[in-house]
This record gives sequence, structure tokens and C-alpha cells, in this order.
Amino acid sequence: MTNTTVDLPLRERIRQANTGLQHANTVRDQINRFAATRHAHNVDTDYTEKLHAGADPAELIDDYCAAKLRENAENAFGALTANVLQRVADPRSHEEHFAETALAMCRDELDAIFTRVDQHRDLIAEHPMTAEAALNGNIDDYQTVQKILSDYDALRAEYVRQIRLLNPAIGGATINGIQARDFLAIDPYWARKRAVVPISDSYPEPQIVQWFRSGHTIKPLAPNQWILAVADHQPWLPTPVQLDTIVSQLEQLCSRPWHSATAGTDRGWFTQAIAAISSATSG
Repeated sequence: MTNTTVDLPLRERIRQANTGLQHANTVRDQINRFAATRHAHNVDTDYTEKLHAGADPAELIDDYCAAKLRENAENAFGALTANVLQRVADPRSHEEHFAETALAMCRDELDAIFTRVDQHRDLIAEHPMTAEAALNGNIDDYQTVQKILSDYDALRAEYVRQIRLLNPAIGGATINGIQARDFLAIDPYWARKRAVVPISDSYPEPQIVQWFRSGHTIKPLAPNQWILAVADHQPWLPTPVQLDTIVSQLEQLCSRPWHSATAGTDRGWFTQAIAAISSATSG
């Protein structure tokens, strides 16, 4: 029998695997169906009309008491179901609880995608970036590569979503700036951040100057070239803690004033920051 689950988009696979979310959705749907069948009515109004119509109170009293008890119970039950509905209506808590498992699924997807990248490196390298250009080549080859690129885009989007469920403070641009363990060698986002840091060529620590200046040599790549660059620099989906460590250190490196007068202190601080980044990317 064919397992159709693996053919589903990653986000749908994660949604289906999240049993807490699935249960909450079932409960929500049941309560909404029940609520749709309920019709509000007022027992006092009903029995006032019957008394005005001449009904004998002695004959109504027992029915009224039973109806009033049911009305009160139904109102209480309605409040109870509304409270439950409020708790299950927002899926975020269930998604947050499942996020670590979802990240593990993202890492499995990463491995599967880059296995395909390794299998089709030549096709990816020669891939035309428009369908019109593909008409001059093999359309099946074009579609194979497009599917790999599309799946990787979907993975990145889902990974960013899961990370931000766990840590909303981390921005999508900074998350997407770290797609490989050796990301500083290829990523244009952090390259730009380094390149604009005001540090003089005469600063007495050439290693530090070179670290910032190297950002000038890194340029954005077309999607097919980018995925090959990621493949060559250890594709990676860091944990929220690893991301937080790396981003914090890089932001401090790029915002610190680098003056010749403090070069001695700077050297030790720079070494510690780079070591923290290296430790996070190797973990």
C-alpha cells in the first residue's frame, strides 16, 4: 500500500502528526455543531403566555419547574462548552507544545532534500531559472530541480515558523541568514551586516579587520546556486538556543565600536565571541 502521507507538503505532515492539535480541532468542530442546533428560548416567557391564555397554574407548576431546571442547566452547559471552545479555538498553544517534534521533522526533511541535491548536482548547477529558458532543454530535468527548490523553500518557511513559535523575538531574516554550519562563508545577510561596520584599515588587529572586510566578497546567489552553496557548507537547522547564541554574538560584533585605542581589549572579546559562535555551530 502506498503511504500517501509522505507525499503531503511538510506543513500538512506536521499538522497531521500533531495529535494534540487534531484532538482540539475535533472538539472544536463537535462543539460548533452542537451549538448550531441549539435555539434559545425563555421558559418564563413561554409560561407567562400560557397563564395569560387561561391555563390552570396547578396543572403548569410541575412542567414549569422541570422546564426551568432544564433551562438553567442548558445555560450552564452552554457556558461550559463556550469555555472549552475558547481553550481549543486557538491552535497556537498546541503548536507550541509540538514545536520541538516539528523541528525534528524539519531536520528529517532537510536530510531528504539534500540527499536529492547530491543526486542531482549537475542538473541543479545548469538549471535555467525560467520556464521559457527550460523549453530549450529537458522539461523533466527542469521540473525535478524546481521541485527540489520548492521543497527547500517550504522547509525554510516551516522551520522559521516553528522557531518563532518557540522564540518570537528572533526575526525571520536572521533565522534565514543561518542555513549552514559554515554560514558566514556564504550568507549575504550577515555579510552585509559585517561589511558596513565602521572599522579603519589602520586598526591594529588585522585578523579582526579581515573578518569584517570579508563580507564585501559575498554576494547573493540565484536559488539553484544558493542551494548548492548550502550543500557545500553543511546544511543545518539550529535549535532556538543555538540561534539565539549566534545572533546575539553577531549583533554584538556588528554593533561594537572598534577603535585602535581599545584594540587590546577588543582582541580578547572578539576571540571569545567567535569561539561562542563556533561552539554553537558545531553543537
